[in-house]
Amino acid sequence: MLTSPIQNTWANFALSSDGKVMAANYGGEIYRWTPTGGFVDLGPGDPNSSSVAISHDGSTIVSSLLGSNHAGTPGLWKQATGWANLGHPANGCKLDNEWGSGYGVSGDGTVAVGLAWYCPGAEGFRWTKNDGMKALSHPTGKSSRASPSLPMEIRLWVSPRTQSEVIVAQRDGFPEKPNCSPAPMRSERHQP
Repeated sequence: MLTSPIQNTWANFALSSDGKVMAANYGGEIYRWTPTGGFVDLGPGDPNSSSVAISHDGSTIVSSLLGSNHAGTPGLWKQATGWANLGHPANGCKLDNEWGSGYGVSGDGTVAVGLAWYCPGAEGFRWTKNDGMKALSHPTGKSSRASPSLPMEIRLWVSPRTQSEVIVAQRDGFPEKPNCSPAPMRSERHQP
């Protein structure tokens, strides 16, 4: 049984593929747990967001943190470098002092997904180190988000049927020729 580092607050957890590393969000404070190191405080996250995700090997964590302007923003922590603010899409805005939240990370820790505000709604995003934050759009008058619930492979494909970009997350790898029909998690970019 683990002893929580903070008492009397809400908590959310994510486990690495082998279950040996855990990411934890305790009331907005982000922790990483290992059997040898116990709970290590990675610093304050966003107290308004319970999101937390972890890569297959436990070296990358995605959550939400408070940016330099004290607004909630998607964040990515790497064991080698610490926290990075993922920013927001060009069409983004703050809603209730939040830019958005990080909800998921690819198994190898190179792709983050989540929710970004465009005011008055939300849309999914995809972030990579090379491309930065990319909005995935949303149906007219509606909201969307990208949020796998487990460490997964996350890939961006163009659907042969609609010619629109599709994020697909899958736990056990992908077939040689991807089928862009509904998958465990999907968010489409709708063409104007």
